[in-house]
Amino acid sequence: MKKWFILYTKPNQEIKVADQLKSLNISSFCPTVTIIKNYSDRKKKIIKPLLPSYVFVNIEDAKRNDVFSIYGIVRYMFWLEKPAIVRESEIELMKQYLGGVYQSVSLAKFTRGQLYKISDLVYSFFHDLLFQIS
Repeated sequence: MKKWFILYTKPNQEIKVADQLKSLNISSFCPTVTIIKNYSDRKKKIIKPLLPSYVFVNIEDAKRNDVFSIYGIVRYMFWLEKPAIVRESEIELMKQYLGGVYQSVSLAKFTRGQLYKISDLVYSFFHDLLFQIS
């Protein structure tokens, strides 16, 4: 039975590793986010991994060592001395979230003139976002 495992990669190799896994017909998922970089003469869209140095791989337990033929993979992540396994539902939620589909959103009461801080995983690439209700 296939399970989602977490691979730890060399820095800046996440997208390349995911592409190479795909070429070996191994299902993988590297969550990415598009960032717009402002240069002095232009703006450029850059695709960055949401979780630096991590790639999720969907593979059978017996075939886990097949991935080490790919350059850039360091090791599997472990939890309590066993390879860390991510539930299928969590991977699907992450894919939906990155696709702009949200399952539930809750808002607290906002007060006029109060400063609020949004510290979301996606926004951590930019900075903590502050906004004021007016």
